[in-house]
Amino acid sequence: MPFFADDALITIRYAQRLIDGNGLTWTDGIRVEGYSNLLWLLLLAFFGKLGANMIVVARVLGVLFAVTNIYLLIQFANKRYKNAPVILSLVLFLFSASAIVAVWAIGGLENTLVSMLALYSITRYLEFRKSGNIQSLWLTSVSLGLLCITRPDGVLLSVMIGLYHLISNRNELKKALISLSKLAVFPLIFYFGQLTFRIIYYGELVPNTAHVKVSPSLYHAFTGIMYTLRFFKSNFSLFIIAMSSLAYLFYRKKNVSLLYAMLIGIWAMYIAFIGGDFFFAFRHHLFTIIVFMLVIIDGLGTFIEDNKLSRNKKKIATLLLSLLMVFYIYQQITDDNNTRSRNSLWVFNLQTLGAELKKTFGEEQPLIAVDPAGSLPYFTMFPALDMLGLNDYHIPRNKPGNMGKGFIGHELGDPEYVLDNKPDIIQFHIGTREPILNIDTMLSENKRFQDRYIDVAIFVEGEFEYKGVLYFDKFSSKVGIDSSAGSIIIPSYLFRADTEVYNIFEANELVTPLEPKKQFSFVVPYVINPAAIKTIPNGLDIESTKKRSTGLTKITVSNPSDSTVVFKKVVILQ
Repeated sequence: MPFFADDALITIRYAQRLIDGNGLTWTDGIRVEGYSNLLWLLLLAFFGKLGANMIVVARVLGVLFAVTNIYLLIQFANKRYKNAPVILSLVLFLFSASAIVAVWAIGGLENTLVSMLALYSITRYLEFRKSGNIQSLWLTSVSLGLLCITRPDGVLLSVMIGLYHLISNRNELKKALISLSKLAVFPLIFYFGQLTFRIIYYGELVPNTAHVKVSPSLYHAFTGIMYTLRFFKSNFSLFIIAMSSLAYLFYRKKNVSLLYAMLIGIWAMYIAFIGGDFFFAFRHHLFTIIVFMLVIIDGLGTFIEDNKLSRNKKKIATLLLSLLMVFYIYQQITDDNNTRSRNSLWVFNLQTLGAELKKTFGEEQPLIAVDPAGSLPYFTMFPALDMLGLNDYHIPRNKPGNMGKGFIGHELGDPEYVLDNKPDIIQFHIGTREPILNIDTMLSENKRFQDRYIDVAIFVEGEFEYKGVLYFDKFSSKVGIDSSAGSIIIPSYLFRADTEVYNIFEANELVTPLEPKKQFSFVVPYVINPAAIKTIPNGLDIESTKKRSTGLTKITVSNPSDSTVVFKKVVILQ
């Protein structure tokens, strides 16, 4: 499963620009905080500065943090229950076989770091509750502080633990407030430290991601609730075991049951508030999974301590758990919500394209306007414009009137603003000709776009081949008609045939395979003398049709030979 999230490449582009001395920025211009994982970004930048491949580093760290979760679960169970091996045989099976854990261990984002810090915070806090060890309280504070700068919603765990601490110690409120003040030290330091940096560096109180993704509405609340319900459905066995364990803890009046209920319930409400997530494999519920693991450890551990099951009851319990485990594995392998990552490899298709674009247009440094803001911007490192606004100052601050009624994180778009910036290349979605997102539709219907941009079909061979369409600015001196050297040069990829022909990269040029007798045409906004037109390579047939009333000339190029010729450009001498 070589899946890698496009959003992870947004973070890596920030890290690369930081390494290159461009600060914590995604592109030149007004600074925006288009990332929401500062600690993760700095970790990647640290290893990148040492010369490591940051994609590989993101995978390795993701797996290491996932494995650290396993260690923390073992440690937690061993300290609390004599029958820990029996409990862990179930818990570690559930965790290690989870498709969600697998996907986000290799997906390149900060999720396993978040889950590790959250798990460590909760277990250290529970250790403090059990033993009164002040060191455990300080360790909880440190890990919660780090969590606050790993994700903006990391502060929510600090609030939940603090609230639980006050409720569960309401009879000793003064003592509770003293320990709570210690617990809050590092979350406050890290949270307000990052806030101060944000205000000074970006001039904002909240990250740009909040402007783009947080748009509370009934529609988004509904999608957020459905997101959580789909998670429960796709992990039905885990849900049943965890909820049964939580119910037993409440039945036995265990104080920890309130903490677990708060963690699950408040997190689910938060997910509803933000509208869920567009990624598959329920990345936001990796936190829920680690809470479920703790619930099962405490629920099953308490049940085993309380009950001496007869041999027959043990057989029945083993049979029921075995059936649930079989169904669990079946869902991890087959459920589309868990497994779509197996076929979501387009990041690597765009890596193939990006490598060729960088070799071909690296000197020109064209401005690219994109929907997915990770892949093509990172693999080319060209100047870029994020048409969905995540890494742009203007777009999130000029929201459409129907904000909150669309696909979370993909609702924004300002076609006039995009065109005013004169991007040399525009990418719809992951390279489609037809519009997919709202901004694509608005652009395709815009007269300025129709007059200036032309769809260029491109094919690139490789382990992950690319076959798609980019829109090129016909009049861009970087990728379109070039008249800067005393002659007019028209690249072959601007020409059109009556059927689809894919342009290819050859010797650091984007060229067109011209089949025998095939005709390609392009209309230039000039009246051209036919004698001044030549082709590269030579020997191609040229036909020009003048339209003096409009000041246009249609140039048609055809291949008179019996074999395919690599058509590169038309040169019009002046």
